[in-house]
Amino acid sequence: MAQRDLTRLSRQLDEIDGWLAGGEDAVAQQVPEVSGWSVAQQVDHLLMVVEKSVERLLSRPEPLSRGLTWTGRIVLGLGWFPRGSARAPKGFEGRQIACSELVARLAALRARLAELAAASDVLERREPVVPHPYFGGLSAARTLRNAVVHTEHHLAIVRDIRRA
Repeated sequence: MAQRDLTRLSRQLDEIDGWLAGGEDAVAQQVPEVSGWSVAQQVDHLLMVVEKSVERLLSRPEPLSRGLTWTGRIVLGLGWFPRGSARAPKGFEGRQIACSELVARLAALRARLAELAAASDVLERREPVVPHPYFGGLSAARTLRNAVVHTEHHLAIVRDIRRA
């Protein structure tokens, strides 16, 4: 399951690559009727979440004392959550940053994801090791599942911004 989500996440990052090829004008795009955040802020936020998750997994942390909450089970099981249902935790708010910085971060994230894909000892861990503010403790597989679901949530918002 972890490998499948790594593949899906890679495809999602490919889509972001395509948007970033549009340069500053593409990432500055904002449609308040769709979201209070611009494309750059959406991408910054989702990259931040995936970067922190991958770094946490690769640090091989000690297990957490508690696991997944019911909310986490439902959301990750459905693979979807509604817009406006939660706010980004402090420090994870999307920032209006330059396209070149997003491109560099995306490249660095791909390299770290390749490291993670090769780290079978990390991917096989079943105990909760990544804390989530709403879902509780996530195992490696659930962390990747969360990354895919969360990224897809923000990609859908960006798609709507770009269509508007």
